[in-house]
Amino acid sequence: EVNRRYEGDIILKQGIYDYEYVLKYPNNPLADEVPFEGAQLTSENFYTILIYFRGPTDRTDRLIGYQPINYID
Repeated sequence: EVNRRYEGDIILKQGIYDYEYVLKYPNNPLADEVPFEGAQLTSENFYTILIYFRGPTDRTDRLIGYQPINYID
């Protein structure tokens, strides 16, 4: 309460987690994500795909493919 925030520690397994911050008001049964995410309908993301190959006798990986992607949601 002194820091005016919630804090906690939990142990998670290694992996990828998808989460979202929302507000829950006492007089509304639905959670509200607008204060954190904004009201925009689309977002733009940039990805880079790298493909590596290592032959049976190779000591290092070789980059054999590269593809940049611009994705608009």
